[in-house]
Amino acid sequence: PSENEEDSLCDEVKTNDEGDYRGTAAALNFDDTDLASQDGGSHGNVPPTTSNVDCSVDDITVRRGSLEHGVQGVSEESLAFSDLERAAAKYHAPNGDANFAENDGTYNEDEDYYYDEEDDQNHDQYHAPLQDSYNPAHHTDPFDCSDHFFADNFMDKGPATRTRARRESFKDGYNYEGFALSRDDKCNLLIGLLLIIVVTIGVSVPVTLIKKEANAAKNVPTMSPTLVRDSEYTAMLDQIVLETDTPTEVFGDDDAPQTQALQWVAYDDAAGLTADSPNLIQRYSLMCLFFGSGGSSTLLGWDEDGADDECSWLGVECKSKNITSNLASDTSTTTTLGSASGHVTSLDLKRTRLAGSLVSEVGSLPHLESLNIGENFLQGAIPSTLYDLSKLRSLIMEKNFFGPYLTEGIGRLVLLETLSLNDNRFESDLPSTLVNLKAMKHLSLFSNSFSGRLVEYILQMPALEVVDVADNLLTGTLVPSIGRLSNLRYLLLGRNSLSGTIPGEIGLLSSLELLGLETNALEGSIPTEIGQLENLTRLNLARNGLSSSLPSELGNLAKLQLLDASKQSLAGEIPSTVGNLRELLILNLMGNDLSGTIPSELGRCTSLLEMQLQRNNLSGTVGEEVCNLRLDYFLDNLRADCVSKVDCDLSCCTRCT
Repeated sequence: PSENEEDSLCDEVKTNDEGDYRGTAAALNFDDTDLASQDGGSHGNVPPTTSNVDCSVDDITVRRGSLEHGVQGVSEESLAFSDLERAAAKYHAPNGDANFAENDGTYNEDEDYYYDEEDDQNHDQYHAPLQDSYNPAHHTDPFDCSDHFFADNFMDKGPATRTRARRESFKDGYNYEGFALSRDDKCNLLIGLLLIIVVTIGVSVPVTLIKKEANAAKNVPTMSPTLVRDSEYTAMLDQIVLETDTPTEVFGDDDAPQTQALQWVAYDDAAGLTADSPNLIQRYSLMCLFFGSGGSSTLLGWDEDGADDECSWLGVECKSKNITSNLASDTSTTTTLGSASGHVTSLDLKRTRLAGSLVSEVGSLPHLESLNIGENFLQGAIPSTLYDLSKLRSLIMEKNFFGPYLTEGIGRLVLLETLSLNDNRFESDLPSTLVNLKAMKHLSLFSNSFSGRLVEYILQMPALEVVDVADNLLTGTLVPSIGRLSNLRYLLLGRNSLSGTIPGEIGLLSSLELLGLETNALEGSIPTEIGQLENLTRLNLARNGLSSSLPSELGNLAKLQLLDASKQSLAGEIPSTVGNLRELLILNLMGNDLSGTIPSELGRCTSLLEMQLQRNNLSGTVGEEVCNLRLDYFLDNLRADCVSKVDCDLSCCTRCT
């Protein structure tokens, strides 16, 4: 046939999807004439001929159709499969691997067709002809994964079929060289792997080192001024030395709190201050206090608040300022000052685990009005610069380990209203400059070892409301002029070495609520004027050398809750007016020379919790009115000399001596 006729025959074979092949043997390109005369089953007869038309790929399609639809009587010799034909036939015969393995490339007619679910769903695809684009001249390896033939003719058969085709090609020993790497490819692959490893190490190692350095330097500056002194650091240093009392040589010590504070402000502070920042000294001084008092071991956390205004730090309070051209008009407003919210006016650092010493830079907060560092672990002397805080009104340093001296500099705090130094380790005389503190209202120095003549000093503090200097080594006397302290509410002078008598002028202290004179060397009588203290709730005169008798005027103290006149030389009878003290909780008259009977009027003291009358010369019977306090009210402890002197049933007295 001509070239056109050959193409027509090939097209006829290719497009006949039912396998009804009624052409000549030339259309099949079969050399075996027996096959040409063989009945094609239900698909029609194929007339014999010896003509040979090369249909190229389409003859594979014909044979594939014959195989799929069951050509009968085809012998092994009758089919001469090329490698490409054999692979295509095997691919399109579902059980091709078993059939070809057993019959060496021939179709086993006894095998039933088998379709998996995917094959069944794509049945039409299995009978589709191969792509026209295939050119055998360009494809020497039909199962090369990169081959255009495989991409065009097998990738459309579904994942199960594609996998089977690849597996079968390898199993039957087809061209493997399509998958082998050349020497250059191997070298390129190795170089690529090495580059990936190098890049990974180059990125991960610096990141790890940066994290370690950041953790190690969380609270310790990373740059030493002895090594790195950039212009901004130097400018800050100069400004700090100029405006504070910090000597330059201190900054040579990297462990000094001043150095740590400057490094933090210059290098670690996210606020990014400069030497010209209006709050530089304020921020620096606070950080000196922070690093000098324990740093990160405290509860402050100031070093972690670098990006915040220091006025928002824990325990810090500020007042805003408006700076005008006339400095005298510097008044409190809501306007901010520079980059800060204002001047620090209050530090409330009570119970924040401060330790170490109080740094001198605290004196560089000139607007500070209140400083509370009580109940911490600070020790050492009070820095003299603190006395430069001319606006300070409240200084609370109680329950620390400050000492041993309170210097004369305290007298410079002329606006001071509250001074609380109790529970420390002071062992000095009280400075005479205390008389300068005319504005003092609250003076608390108890539980130290102060000595001196305090009373003479407090007389110069007319605004005093609270004086608590108990448990010291103070001497002197209670002079009559003490009556001028008309605002006094607490006068606690117990456990000292005061001597002399209690002046009658004490009755002029009409605001007095607490009077504690216990454990001194006072003598004489209890002045009757004491009955004028109508607001008195606590009267403690115990362990002195007082004599004479209890004044009946004590019955006027209607608010009295504690009356302790024990362990001295009081004589006479218990005045019946004591029964007027309806608020009385504790009555302690033990260890005196009191005589007479226990007045029944005490039964009106229905609030009593404790009554101690033992070790006196009292006699008679404890009346029913008093015993009822045990039965009907709150009296838990009633003690008397009921063994030998007083008749008191054990159901009434809780203990007899």
